[in-house]
Amino acid sequence: MSRALTRLGMISASMAWGFVELFALQRSRYHTWRGRGHPALASPGIPQARSARKRGRFLL
Repeated sequence: MSRALTRLGMISASMAWGFVELFALQRSRYHTWRGRGHPALASPGIPQARSARKRGRFLL
């Protein structure tokens, strides 16, 4: 019984991680299509990233 639950848990976790990776890939493709270079750095929710980018601390 515990082996079956372990297998089910491993399969569930791997499927969940696969969905996370799929959504991240689709988001990346969307931002590339829209012409946005670094959407995380330009996010208004991270003001320190924007100011660091303006100071030239990011190489990309």
